[in-house]
Amino acid sequence: MLCCLMLFNLDTFLPYKLSLATNTVSQSLADEYAKFNITRTQWRILAVLGGGVDLTAGAIAKKTLMDKTTLSRAIKNLIERKLVKRKASQTDGRSSPLSLTTSGRKLFEKITPIVLSHERKLISKISRDDRVVLDRILNTLLEESE
Repeated sequence: MLCCLMLFNLDTFLPYKLSLATNTVSQSLADEYAKFNITRTQWRILAVLGGGVDLTAGAIAKKTLMDKTTLSRAIKNLIERKLVKRKASQTDGRSSPLSLTTSGRKLFEKITPIVLSHERKLISKISRDDRVVLDRILNTLLEESE
């Protein structure tokens, strides 16, 4: 056990480094979202629904790996602000699909170029080949973590 403790280095511990990278990037984007009076969670919902496919809250939770309680609160807020609407399900009364309203779509279209610009700036110093490798590594980590 002492051997393992001596080998442990937080600065090279992958989960820690991933957390730092995620928190840093997420915080800088959160500052952008705040200009539009939305949270990171709300943006993720808008971004998922911005793909044009109506999804239930459960499907959004599965796609984003967000906590269902946090997601539910954010959806409620977006519905109250008329950015998202709940549609009546024809097959299951318990799970109503969600979609963007016209206002929600406009907000999504305003924010998307900003986040894409942020992404371009973030990866500007990473070669195309390294981005392909990074994407493959991240996909592997996600698959292995399931």
